[in-house]
Amino acid sequence: MLKYIKFAGACLFKKFNFFKLTDDIKANVLFKYELYFWAGLLYGKLNNYEQAVICFENCNAPKQLFISYQKCGRISAALQLAEEKKYYEQGAKLSLKYQNYNKAAYFYSFCDPAQGAKYYLKINKLYEAGICYLSAGKYTNAINCFKQCPSPSQCREGLTYAEEMATILYFKHHYKQAFKIFTALQDFDSALICAYALNDDNLIEETHNFLGHTPPMTNLSHAI
Repeated sequence: MLKYIKFAGACLFKKFNFFKLTDDIKANVLFKYELYFWAGLLYGKLNNYEQAVICFENCNAPKQLFISYQKCGRISAALQLAEEKKYYEQGAKLSLKYQNYNKAAYFYSFCDPAQGAKYYLKINKLYEAGICYLSAGKYTNAINCFKQCPSPSQCREGLTYAEEMATILYFKHHYKQAFKIFTALQDFDSALICAYALNDDNLIEETHNFLGHTPPMTNLSHAI
């Protein structure tokens, strides 16, 4: 507020009409009086994006700064800012524009994990793709990615992570999701426990069949 008062006072004292000035002079005057946001907008209008960057850095205007970084070709700075401010979708789109699939996948892993998996697969990062698929609820795809990891340690780590995730989901009473993961892992004993927790006759029968069992008739509510 004090900056605006000083600016208004200067206009009155020096007896000049700010609104009659050209845009470049307006921008310089606003910059002089540290009204950086408005100066930055004018510098952007004048395609002076380097100066706009200075303004938006000074006034902490990250959205405008993100755009200005791109306009003056400072893509790495724009991506870093997107990461800091959690502009995940914007960061992903900017990364794709420059075919940086690794960075695009990273950003998408936060806002659209299925897309993240897609771009991790494009660069053969199977473990990371599997993690994204788990987040997206595509459990079979996730398990397949882990099993195809060229690194045995990543394969084990991924499958263990999936199993731990299923266990946590079970104890949080998310039985359906836990069932799907255990089934994808071919851990049918654990899947059967989930099926009983769901009290789902079809899943109980299906899982017993996977195990090579004949489901007890007493377990099926529609048996009689």
